[in-house]
Amino acid sequence: IASVVTVEQNSDEAQVRIENIAANHHHMKVSITLDGEDEPIYESAGLMPGQYIEYVRLNQMLPAGTYSATAMFTAYHMEDLSQAGQAAAKITIVAGS
Repeated sequence: IASVVTVEQNSDEAQVRIENIAANHHHMKVSITLDGEDEPIYESAGLMPGQYIEYVRLNQMLPAGTYSATAMFTAYHMEDLSQAGQAAAKITIVAGS
């Protein structure tokens, strides 16, 4: 995922650049939550190894500003889709640039 996610002014479309690299042996899902909030502003469908997402639609439009957020990556075993683990990344969202 990009460390700085950009959202155009008056839009809910964000450039996130999320990738599940081909060398990964797990399905991945990604959710993005603004720090201090409970509900994610984005949740991906499952990503197979080698899949890439450039742009997503957020669940809400953000007023212009800079936001701290956390991207949570959840890995699932390929065989049975049971959860294999999680990792989090701190990101910045810049809206209205």
